[in-house]
Amino acid sequence: MKKLLFMLAVVCLVFFACGTKDGDSTANVSDRNDSAAFTKANELAVTAKKELELGGSKDKALKLFNEALEIKEIPWVLGDRGKLKIDMNDIEGAIVDLTKAIDAEKRDIYYIWRADAYRKLGNDNLANADIEESGKLPKDY
Repeated sequence: MKKLLFMLAVVCLVFFACGTKDGDSTANVSDRNDSAAFTKANELAVTAKKELELGGSKDKALKLFNEALEIKEIPWVLGDRGKLKIDMNDIEGAIVDLTKAIDAEKRDIYYIWRADAYRKLGNDNLANADIEESGKLPKDY
């Protein structure tokens, strides 16, 4: 009986060890895929920023930001697309993007841009709350 329990324990340990190893290799593949997605999304978003900096088409930049965010949701891309949406008078869309950016990464600029959007909608209370919140963040942002 002791031998049977011992063998059962060994088998369980082997399965546990194999399962951990398989899980780790799956995680590594997932990490590589996530890294590739991040890189591609980041490249598209940087291209969109350059388009705007050079005075190019806002519609083209928006399309590039959209493509980037379909690949990978990156906070700074959401923030920049939100700012662009303010400039394109899609205020509600801007608030959605900036709120997602804030939820992912609290940066004062996202609060300031969202405050601008709230002011354009005539909601000074929410705008003031965002300005106040941005003032509470560490200055290294």
